[in-house]
Amino acid sequence: DGQVWMWGNCRHGRLGYPPAMPQTRTAPDPRSLGLAAFGSSPVVLLNLRTNRAAAVTEMGELWAWGNNTCGKLGLGDDTLRVIPTLVTDGKMPAWGGSQVYMVCCGFQHQLVLTEDGAVWTCGEGTFGALGLSDLLDGWVPTRIMPAAFGGAKIVFVAGG
Repeated sequence: DGQVWMWGNCRHGRLGYPPAMPQTRTAPDPRSLGLAAFGSSPVVLLNLRTNRAAAVTEMGELWAWGNNTCGKLGLGDDTLRVIPTLVTDGKMPAWGGSQVYMVCCGFQHQLVLTEDGAVWTCGEGTFGALGLSDLLDGWVPTRIMPAAFGGAKIVFVAGG
């Protein structure tokens, strides 16, 4: 039914539980975040990293929460998010008019793939992790130009 169930260590807001629950507490029992946490759209893909998570909904939206150092959630700042927060590229229409198809939480960055095969990236730019021909951190999702991939339509993303 598209719900997300989370349990375990609540530190850094990684479970997406409301702020009323202490974020350092262990949550041993599965708990649904509820569809309302994602704009009432069922989640079709969930990607987790040590201290954060990201989800793609049936509507092609991207939601992220948890640790946000270096802007790795793509929200334009480095503020911790303890509940799922809608991510856009800051433009209208978002994502170049396409819908988000896939998300991958890399080590300190995030990769987003849209249905049109475009790859977007944000977070820590150390070692060129963002693929933007520099070493700068990216606070909002930035599209990697198609020429970087020889014009190929990308169908899958993964980040270490």
